[in-house]
Amino acid sequence: MLLIRKNNHMKPSWRCLLRKILLSVLPVVALVCFLLIAKTAWVGGRWHFGPFSVRDPVPRFMLGAFALAIWYLVWLKQPNKSLPWKAIAARFVLLASALAVSFAITEWTFRRHLQGSQGFGTLEMFRDYEKGREITPRSRHPVALLMTLSVNRRLIYELRSNMDMPYGDYHVTSNRDGLRESRVYEKPKPMGVKRILGIGDSGMFGWDVPQDENYLASLEHSLAKRAGSKVIEVLNGGIPGYNAQQEIEWLTTKGLAFEPDIVIVGWCGNDFDAPFFLYQPVDYMAFEGSLVYLFMFRRDRFFADTKPQDSIYTDINRADIHPEVLAGMGEVGVRRAFSRLRDLGARYGFKTLVFGPMDDLAVAICQDLELPFFNTYEQIPEDVVPAEFMVHHMHPMVEGHAVLASHLERELDRLGWLTSLN
Repeated sequence: MLLIRKNNHMKPSWRCLLRKILLSVLPVVALVCFLLIAKTAWVGGRWHFGPFSVRDPVPRFMLGAFALAIWYLVWLKQPNKSLPWKAIAARFVLLASALAVSFAITEWTFRRHLQGSQGFGTLEMFRDYEKGREITPRSRHPVALLMTLSVNRRLIYELRSNMDMPYGDYHVTSNRDGLRESRVYEKPKPMGVKRILGIGDSGMFGWDVPQDENYLASLEHSLAKRAGSKVIEVLNGGIPGYNAQQEIEWLTTKGLAFEPDIVIVGWCGNDFDAPFFLYQPVDYMAFEGSLVYLFMFRRDRFFADTKPQDSIYTDINRADIHPEVLAGMGEVGVRRAFSRLRDLGARYGFKTLVFGPMDDLAVAICQDLELPFFNTYEQIPEDVVPAEFMVHHMHPMVEGHAVLASHLERELDRLGWLTSLN
């Protein structure tokens, strides 16, 4: 009889089994939920693993928190760890309050950081920087480090001359004329020299690309091998942040002095937009919703919602901006700029090619004005070039610049323009 009672006492009850199962399973459930949340935050949005797709972290957070709460209650309600319900409730309230306060402090700190480190996105900030004021940029390579204010109000700013400095992952060198070139090009053009001049923005400039490895530099290297005794120089007049109006103004006031035989316009979709430094600062403190949440789990939307507004605002002193700049945006502005470009070509005898990833509107403008163009979207299919080359992006990789250079050379050959240089 004693033996039977002893065996019955040693046999675990269903409550003990359930407690052991919950204490073992619930932490695993919570860990899986929080790992999924961490992975979603790492990629900044939806991620896929085979047929498995994760995006919204809220249900997983609620499930993970619920699993931990149940685990904690089960753990506390063990015979040797009994705790009054009021004490348990107080701990949960304290934990929830601590999490809410921590999140609020993080949100406020994040907004203050963004508010005070908008970089050099406005003309006022750029002027302060030019005067020596210390400004903490959001970018690791802000455009203003490369620029200086221009006396030409149609240009607003120009590339600094005689630069030789690290910038981002690479190095930037400019010559005395404010070109991203490692040497000086004589003015007027020497006898026997033929010149191709590029005008554009950061894509042509070679954003985050080593010196002398943008597509114009690659074109010059290739032409040097085939030119024989002829000298063909390819000059890079790309300036980050310029739109079409500024590019043609730069050509008129500075580029024509190099006496180009061919002008390449490096087209980019933001050529319709306002130039750099004409943006309205973002009031992050008044932003609705959570910026921390957007940054962690909707990163694409975060960058879209927090970028400076791409139009002219009343907080800019319009007396400092030439009316042609204000009128230089959108379809009307680009059409006016390209009409001016066409007239300059007829007057000074250079040929013009618009080159880049062009949308239907840009193509229609070139067709209407009878400007030769090369639409990389159509001429360089995505399935023949690795996506990581970013050929159609506004900032191609080094390999993308090499691909662009080869296609540009073939197009100039097809048009017969390289033959005319010889």
